[in-house]
Amino acid sequence: MSSEVKRKELPQRPYYNVFDKAMPLEDALDDSPMFRKKLKEAELEVDEFSSGIKRIIKASKHYQVAAEAYADTFKEFIDEVGNFKDTTVGVSDDILDKGFSKNIGYLKDIASFFDFLVLQMEGLVSGPLQEFVTTDVKSVKESAKRYEKATSALDASVSRLGQVKKKNSDKLSELSAENRRSKEST
Repeated sequence: MSSEVKRKELPQRPYYNVFDKAMPLEDALDDSPMFRKKLKEAELEVDEFSSGIKRIIKASKHYQVAAEAYADTFKEFIDEVGNFKDTTVGVSDDILDKGFSKNIGYLKDIASFFDFLVLQMEGLVSGPLQEFVTTDVKSVKESAKRYEKATSALDASVSRLGQVKKKNSDKLSELSAENRRSKEST
């Protein structure tokens, strides 16, 4: 008998590959229409992604408000159970008293765990997502604005260069230098 154990092959799960939509570097450097189209598509995806994250943050904050209200109501319930135990008239049963005390302790543990979960929602979901939106997504949008400004300057430079007559060599060399500077800034 063989002591080898056959391993079951797990199915490969398709993962999102960020490079699926990548384009060759040469296209980006040439500033081709295809590159500009891909860049616009990426900007739209960033906007959709950002709005999705903002919806998650909003839902998380609504959850926190509702959870805090629930926690307060649950604590009132625990207090009422405790008050009932303390004010039970004519009942001096040790077993009943110990049962109430034990259950009140369990309910308080549940309430403290729930409070912990509410705090974790802020620390693990809302806070980091808000920071991501305010720093990373904002920097991507600012980069896109800088690129648009540089692209507009390049397009204007190319247009002016195309309008200069060949006789005017001083103006031609000046505009060529401006065109090179514009290309370098994009």
